[in-house]
Amino acid sequence: LTLLLPAYIKKKDIPYTAIVVAEILVLSLAASGILKVGGH
Repeated sequence: LTLLLPAYIKKKDIPYTAIVVAEILVLSLAASGILKVGGH
């Protein structure tokens, strides 16, 4: 996902860039255990 960011930013593809950034944030937060999502 992080590899896609520069390409999206260069294309000025704001919606996709925002989605990718949000996904990275959510995944990293979930991986670090800050977000307690679901019943896992």
